[in-house]
Amino acid sequence: MRLVHAFSLLAIGVCGFASTGTSAWAAEENATKSLDELVTCKAIVIDAQRLSCFDRVSGKIVTARASGELLALDRQKVVANKRRSFGLSNQADAPLGERAVDKAIAVTQVDTTISGVRQSGYGRYRLDLANDTSWQTIDPPTLEPRVGAAITVKRASLGGFRATIAGGRSILVKRVR
Repeated sequence: MRLVHAFSLLAIGVCGFASTGTSAWAAEENATKSLDELVTCKAIVIDAQRLSCFDRVSGKIVTARASGELLALDRQKVVANKRRSFGLSNQADAPLGERAVDKAIAVTQVDTTISGVRQSGYGRYRLDLANDTSWQTIDPPTLEPRVGAAITVKRASLGGFRATIAGGRSILVKRVR
């Protein structure tokens, strides 16, 4: 039973190896099958048979993890990493291959406060945020941004980002750090 809980992390991502000729789909099915077998083992009533089943299946899982065929991720760490990288152009939005898990952990907006404001000319500002990121305004804001003001940065259409500062109108922004 503890073994089942040990593997009840957020997601199991699977990748195939070109060197072995195993397709990613087949590797995914094998890893998923091994995890499903844990549930089957749990249902066995006779202790010796249940232990034997857990030993056999856990051996498959350990081998798959060691070879890199099976990847277990912690939901909180993945979401924290996505929040840190929100707005950076070189970050993958779907590290697990566009699965339902990617949608469940997607970060589409960040709510924080402004910790620093620098005017950069032509009505634009560089905004340092409390979450240790920096954004450049593309559109001039209606009101001058102030330190301590609430800001929400959301993913916009066509890969852009829009920020709403202190409940004002949304403006285009881009991440600079």
